[in-house]
Amino acid sequence: MGLILKIIITIAANSLAVYIASLYIPGFTFTGNWLMLATTGFFLAVGHSIVRPILKILTFPLIIITFGLFNFVINIIIIWGVHMLVPELGIQGILPLIEATLLFSVTNAMLHLFRL
Repeated sequence: MGLILKIIITIAANSLAVYIASLYIPGFTFTGNWLMLATTGFFLAVGHSIVRPILKILTFPLIIITFGLFNFVINIIIIWGVHMLVPELGIQGILPLIEATLLFSVTNAMLHLFRL
């Protein structure tokens, strides 16, 4: 499968995860149109593909000490960063942020499982 197709699938999956999170997670809202949804998916894909590996290298000792649980904190940081970049994405509180992080972690794990 080509690289461009993998990127498009990753952006689409993250966009779908944002849409599903906005429907089912109270306190997690998205008020933009489909283009802004795709942009949000793009930012999440970039966060998970580029920013996450860099943060994992920088926080490697914390990941080891917490037996890998700090990876979840890295995912929270990425989603919070996307929340700061996209004004249409609203997260009211820590609980919706944690629930959304779980959803996005599962989404990206599935993509990684299928080598996308």
